[in-house]
Amino acid sequence: MVAYHADWPQQFAKEVSRIKAETEPWVQAFVHIGSTAVLGLAAKPTIDIMLGVDALQVADQYVVPGIQSLGYDYLQRLEEVIPERRYLQLVNPEGEHLYHLHLVVTGSEFWQRHLIFRDYLRQHPETAEAYAALKLSLAQQFAHNRKAYTEGKAPFIAKVMAAALLEQ
Repeated sequence: MVAYHADWPQQFAKEVSRIKAETEPWVQAFVHIGSTAVLGLAAKPTIDIMLGVDALQVADQYVVPGIQSLGYDYLQRLEEVIPERRYLQLVNPEGEHLYHLHLVVTGSEFWQRHLIFRDYLRQHPETAEAYAALKLSLAQQFAHNRKAYTEGKAPFIAKVMAAALLEQ
């Protein structure tokens, strides 16, 4: 985890431009999600981009191959866990994850959940700070156990989602 970088939104925009060139007209929306999308939030320096399509069949046939042509790895095995998402990642030669792409149906439950969580953190800086502290603690505790790190965040995320839904 690193402190917030002011250039993360520009990194997002630059990569979206590159992806658009390979995925138009099939992708309707590109959204910056994850911790790097929340001003001031400490995060792993990986930009998460959610791409919205009309149907996953379109993604499978046109979008995934276009994105792969940009050097992204398509991790199809992750569909066993989250079948409503196509996941791709761009990793540099040093093994650093630069971008994670979440290709989903626009307006789906996955889509909505990620926007609600991001927007709540953007609107509640104190909650974002608490989330950053939790992530840092979990990252130190589970430096080599991604599953435990993710599971450790789950109760906090559930609490934030409940608060966000009450506000709506």
